[in-house]
Amino acid sequence: IQIEVSNNPVQVVRSGQTVNDQIIFKNPIKGWAIAMAKDKISFHVIKDYSGWHHFKNELIIPFYEIYLSLGLGKGRRQSNMIYLNRFTKDISVDLSDYYTIIQRLDHSFGVEANTFIQRTFNAANNVLITKLNSQARPDGKKNIILECGAICRDVRLMMSNNWEEQTDKTHMPIRNFFEAIITEKLRKEL
Repeated sequence: IQIEVSNNPVQVVRSGQTVNDQIIFKNPIKGWAIAMAKDKISFHVIKDYSGWHHFKNELIIPFYEIYLSLGLGKGRRQSNMIYLNRFTKDISVDLSDYYTIIQRLDHSFGVEANTFIQRTFNAANNVLITKLNSQARPDGKKNIILECGAICRDVRLMMSNNWEEQTDKTHMPIRNFFEAIITEKLRKEL
């Protein structure tokens, strides 16, 4: 952003970014959504995620091929994946009983009302990110959101035509990463 200051009483603010239109295609029956713009395509499963194989073969591959056939998606490509898990627990529940990324604190401090923890790890071909967020509700419960994701940083794949290999390599560490973040107690409840 550039701000110009002059002797005039009015200041002009200019943004260096151009906003591109984006279209969102939804399939409410399957619970899918695809956000598409000139240099971006994003795939989402909103409900009933049935696994990577299905997500990749039924959603990503056919619709990314259409995206490419429109002449879009040329040049350097970035691949990001995020698994978003939502839970509701009683306000008195210790998050450390469910997640390895948080330590238990003495209850003499009171009841934990809100939490936000983010951890980022640099791996060989990916950046791995996890976020744990909880917020107390008036009904004595708390909403918990756990994000677990990866960003591909393999430059060879970002510039190649092999986008399927890029998505597979981005996805590959997420399952093990998620398993390392949760405790046996949560694993039994899933």
